[in-house]
Amino acid sequence: MKSPQQPSFFDAIIPLLFLVLLLAASVGLYGADSSYGPNQIVLLLATAVACLIGIKNGYKWDQLEEAMIHGISVSMGAIFILLAVGFL
Repeated sequence: MKSPQQPSFFDAIIPLLFLVLLLAASVGLYGADSSYGPNQIVLLLATAVACLIGIKNGYKWDQLEEAMIHGISVSMGAIFILLAVGFL
């Protein structure tokens, strides 16, 4: 079992390129309707690619899951502020 290693620059840029390319394809194919569903599917696919790269670099699924939960919990304050402003 290999220990987790930091991703290389190439590993880190792959999910971003994948996301940008698929978002461009989604907007190109669906136009203004892309925000009704295709963009969310693209985000999920980019997340899956990032998880696969994490697993390739030696991270276990539990570690990736904890990192996702931590990232979401850190951003919840900003999300609540945006929701409160939206209610006004």
